[in-house]
Amino acid sequence: MLQVARRRLRAASQDGFALMEVIVSAAVLIIVVLGVLASIDAVSRTASANQARTVASTLAEKDLERLRAFRTDDLTDLAKQPDVTSHVKVGPVTYEIVSKVELVADTTGEEVSCSIPTGKGRYLRITSTVSNGVAKPVSMSSIVAPQPNKGTLTALVRNAKNEPVKNMPVEAVGPSGDIKQTNDLGCAIFDDAEAGSYVLRLNQSGWVNVDGQQLYEQQGTVSPGNVTTVEFKYDRAGSFPVTVVNSAGTTESASFGLMADHTGVSTGFRSTNASPFTSMFPFYQAPYEVYSGDCTGNNPGNWINGYYDTHPLAVAQVNPGEVGATRTVLEPSVNVTVSYKSTATGTASTVSGALVYAYPRTAGCTTGRVTAGTTNAAGNSTTPGLPFGEYDLCIQYTRTSTGKTWRATWTGANGAPAITNTNPAGTSKDDAGNNLSVTFLGSNNSTPNCGGNTPTT
Repeated sequence: MLQVARRRLRAASQDGFALMEVIVSAAVLIIVVLGVLASIDAVSRTASANQARTVASTLAEKDLERLRAFRTDDLTDLAKQPDVTSHVKVGPVTYEIVSKVELVADTTGEEVSCSIPTGKGRYLRITSTVSNGVAKPVSMSSIVAPQPNKGTLTALVRNAKNEPVKNMPVEAVGPSGDIKQTNDLGCAIFDDAEAGSYVLRLNQSGWVNVDGQQLYEQQGTVSPGNVTTVEFKYDRAGSFPVTVVNSAGTTESASFGLMADHTGVSTGFRSTNASPFTSMFPFYQAPYEVYSGDCTGNNPGNWINGYYDTHPLAVAQVNPGEVGATRTVLEPSVNVTVSYKSTATGTASTVSGALVYAYPRTAGCTTGRVTAGTTNAAGNSTTPGLPFGEYDLCIQYTRTSTGKTWRATWTGANGAPAITNTNPAGTSKDDAGNNLSVTFLGSNNSTPNCGGNTPTT
């Protein structure tokens, strides 16, 4: 009985091993089958992706051919527009095609802008990008040469801070004239411009160039296939009023006009006949030096070191589009005293109504005479202020009781100027150091030429 039981246990154990072998074999088979299926799926996906890329490449090539068929002028117009998107369905798959046209420089591949130096060739770059939302997009590019006999003319407009001026209209007058607005870079780009000479013109109300001119024109020449860039400095105009005072602090009119020196102005200065200064370019961190006169020789800084440091009211900082604070400029006084001595009584007394004339001798300044005032009862000029500089003086007095006219002049030795009018305190003397005073004698009726011109009452 015991042996029978053992034989039965061995048979049962062998059956269990057989079942395990079947399960393991099935598992191995499943793994192999899954691997084969995965490989088949990967191959299928790869084939599908390759097919999609092939289709995308074909579509990109066809789109480039379509773009190449455009006229250069039409492609240039497309370069100014947003990218064009279209869709094509191939079988069950929809492909998106993005067509792009750009202006580029030949040596760098940059987009044409104000940063490209004059002379670099200008071309059109066409790009087609195709995608289906699953496979990696396919992008193809090509270069299209510009039309013969055409180039690009670019105006670069910057303000006083050297920042780009946006949305400024620029007119190009020439073989193919047009009006363009500056972009965010301050560029107005006249692409596909006929070769030849052009005038680029700015004429914006309230804006000026460094010389205070609203109408601002510059020349530019377009050569085939090249970029020509013309730069402009242009900003909103500012202004400021000016008060002229003499050494005593009394307000006077400007004897010869007003000047505002600045190295940024092409002539080195701006001038006006009377206050205020208008249409002034706003130079940043570089104010104008303001003074009375009609030439740079009248600038007090030429006569007194550090003048503008001690006279800050003669310095004008202009801000764009603003009216600045009133500036005060000084004309040193010519303090002449005029007297008349009667022959009969021997008594000298100051006279009113005598005319004081000044003849400028400063290099580069006007040579015409100016009236430095009429004397009051104290025999002094009522408006003695004159710009800084050198002068000959002439005094003319007509005595009404006799009808006679007396004249006297101060002229230095060998034709040197009689006075150097540079003392803000107004203690002017002649070139020999004498006080400026004259006494006419009743017996004298001299008529000197007064600097080559005979004054009349």
